[in-house]
Amino acid sequence: MKLSFLGPEFLTWLYFHTDQIPAKIAIGRRVTLKPLNSEEQKVMIASPKLEDSGEFLQAIRAGAHVESMALDLVIDERIHSFTLNALDGSLSGVKTQGLDKSMGDSAEADIMIRMSNLDEIEDALGKIFAQFLELRLGQTFVSQSIKTIRESVSEGLKARLP
Repeated sequence: MKLSFLGPEFLTWLYFHTDQIPAKIAIGRRVTLKPLNSEEQKVMIASPKLEDSGEFLQAIRAGAHVESMALDLVIDERIHSFTLNALDGSLSGVKTQGLDKSMGDSAEADIMIRMSNLDEIEDALGKIFAQFLELRLGQTFVSQSIKTIRESVSEGLKARLP
């Protein structure tokens, strides 16, 4: 597929630019990377502080791309934790903290609440992806966003040297 690079680029960009996004989103505890020119090999990194992972920075520096990433998204009082797949945009392992269970005790009410939460997550991710696409298609993506990513990788790796 000609546009299959967008998902991995989006998640890589998201990792380095969460502070520039209007939504309250944070990197979770897991990321799966696929090394450059490898169809079968994958690297999974799990860490309580993934945003400080030297392994992640080293893999990106070596040309790996993000295949999936765990994220935490805050909407109102609810914290949605999920894994976003870069290749098709699918969500997995969706968990929501702060659900108001008093809305109804029936299975139908529970399903409606969960569907509503999925709609909120998809809407928020759609807005973040639209922001990424606007930047990606802009003239300054390489000179600004890619430069920021390269500098972050370089500085992050230098900080880990003895």
